[in-house]
Amino acid sequence: MFKHTFAQWNSLPPEGNETKGNRIWERITRTLRWRKNRKSFFIAGATATAVAATLLIGYFIGTNALPASPAEQAEHFVRELSAAGNTNLLPDGSKVWLEEGSSLHFDESFLADRKVTLEGSASFDVVKDKAGSTFEVQLGEASVIVHGTSFSISQRFPEEVVVTLYEGAVDFSDGTRTIALAPGRTLTWNRKSSSVTTQVFFSNIHFREGDFKLEDVSLSTLADFIRWRYAVEVYISPKVQQDRIKLTGMVGHDESVDSVFDKVCYVMGLRCSREGMVYRLY
Repeated sequence: MFKHTFAQWNSLPPEGNETKGNRIWERITRTLRWRKNRKSFFIAGATATAVAATLLIGYFIGTNALPASPAEQAEHFVRELSAAGNTNLLPDGSKVWLEEGSSLHFDESFLADRKVTLEGSASFDVVKDKAGSTFEVQLGEASVIVHGTSFSISQRFPEEVVVTLYEGAVDFSDGTRTIALAPGRTLTWNRKSSSVTTQVFFSNIHFREGDFKLEDVSLSTLADFIRWRYAVEVYISPKVQQDRIKLTGMVGHDESVDSVFDKVCYVMGLRCSREGMVYRLY
C-alpha cells in the first residue's frame, strides 16, 4: 500500500507549494509506516476543460467490538462509548461513528429496547431487528426513532439538532410532534424556538460505512459540504472557477477540516488562509 500511494502521489502535477506538499507527504508516510489496519484514499478532480487534479483525503478507521461473554457485555453496557473516529459496534450489530468529544450511553436492557443516549454528534448504521423493533436515539427532550437505516445527528451548537437521513426511514420527535424524514434530506430543529426546517442533502455525496463518497462534486459544492460537515465558513475567490472543478473520491469520517483544506489547496494549486473558523481559497 505504501509503494502504491507513493507512486500515486508522485504522479501529481507539480502544482502548489512544494514545501507544504513535502510536509503533507511526510505526515502520510509516518501514518502508513506505523499504523496498521488504516486506509488512505485519493480524490480525483478535473475541470470541464480537461484540467485534472487529484485530491487525497486520508482517513483512519478502527473497530471497537463488545466482549462476547454475556457477563462481560452486561458490565460494558453501562459504560459509555467515546472513541471518536472508530467504528463502535453495538450488541445488535449496529455501527456508530462518534465525533470528537461526543459519547453514547446505553445499559443492560439495550437488546430488549434498543435505546441509546447521545451527547454530541455521531453517525449511525442501524441494522433491522428481526422482530421489527425500532432503534431510538435519545437527545434530552427530543429523540430520533429509527427503522433500520443510515443517518447522522449533529449537535455542534447547543440550541440546534441536525438530523440527516442517508438511507431508510427515521422519525424525529420533540415531545409534542413527530416528523417523518425522507431519505436524502436534512432536518434542523431549534431547541429555543421549537422551529423545524428541512432541506435536500447533497445528491452526489453518499454515506458509506462511516465515510462520505463524492461523485463529480464541484468545488463550490465541496465548500458547502465542508460548511455543513465542520460548521465553518469557506470563502472562495471569484477568480477561482469553482463550478468547473469536479471531485470524486472519499472523505473519511474522522478527517479534520484542516487536513481537507490543506490538501485542496495543495492539489489545486490554490493559495489558502485561515483565521479562526473562516477558511479562504484564492
